[in-house]
Amino acid sequence: MTVARAATLAGVTFPDTVTVDGTTLVLNGLGLREATRLRVRAYVGGLYLEQRTSDARTVIDSHQLEQVRMEFLRNIDRRNLASGWAD
Repeated sequence: MTVARAATLAGVTFPDTVTVDGTTLVLNGLGLREATRLRVRAYVGGLYLEQRTSDARTVIDSHQLEQVRMEFLRNIDRRNLASGWAD
């Protein structure tokens, strides 16, 4: 029997696993992007990897399959979104 788990941040729920090209990826972590000085909640992002890790260098250097899922909490235009990613 498989137990389905999920994680929730800022009211957004992400499944514990996703399947990409036949490979099961596990939720490695969630993050909340707050924008402006008013700390307006912009979006929640979830990182899925083949194997969980807490080492950022391992994620960056890895050749494993990965996926980032984003759930926007408000309307954000392209310019502001690109600026936020650059930050």
